[in-house]
Formats: sequence, structure tokens, C-alpha cells
Amino acid sequence: MKAGEMIPPETDEQWDKAWKALVSVWASKWNERAYVSVRNRGLTHKNLQMAVLVQPVIDADYAFVVHTTSPANNDENELYAEIVKGLGETLVGNYPGRALSFKADKRANSPPVITGFPSKNVALSVPKGTLIF
Repeated sequence: MKAGEMIPPETDEQWDKAWKALVSVWASKWNERAYVSVRNRGLTHKNLQMAVLVQPVIDADYAFVVHTTSPANNDENELYAEIVKGLGETLVGNYPGRALSFKADKRANSPPVITGFPSKNVALSVPKGTLIF
């Protein structure tokens, strides 16, 4: 962690939570989904190697997803984007409501067209120094 310029957990309780998160991710090597995937590929667990990425979470003011091809009609000339306040989990997770969304013609120098107004009532944030596993 120090080599990655991350602040390590400072208390025993924080270390305990970090260790449990790390072990939980590492143990997913043996969950049902992994087992079935390995079996379906004709591999054994000896073929699998596991690493756990630990990184700081950036507490975003806004998060967005941009589709460079419209998911609605597969038009390669139409860009489609969605924006939410806070972390991107609000957008990609199963949180109720709509994001601010718009589409734009990539060939034209015209303003984007709003396709949806925001109605999500959740904006996720994290304290400074939060780690994700």
C-alpha cells in the first residue's frame, strides 16, 4: 500500500475490515459461478490464478457513461450519454430512477438533445481514503 502511495488502515478495526474484504474477493475463486465457468472451459482450479486489486475510490461529484454508438438503434453516428450525481454505482447499479441522458449527432456541430431528465433520489459518495477491493 505504501508503494502505491495509499494510506494503510490505521486501526485494528480498519485492518480487520480490509482483511475480510480481501479474503472475500480472493475466495470468490471457489464460488459457484467460478466453478461452473472453469468446468465449462475444461480447466481445473490449478489453472486459475487470483489477484486482488486494491485501490482508492475517487469521490466523484458526477459520474457518466458515454456510448459512442447509440444503444437504442446501433447508429454509429449518434452518441448517447447518461450522467448522475455522485459515484457511478448509482448509474450502473440497480438504483431506481433515471439519469440525465442525451444524444448527439457526431457528424453535426449541433447541441445535444436531452432524452431523459434525472429522477434518481440517490447520490452515492465515500469518505476520503476509502479503498475498493
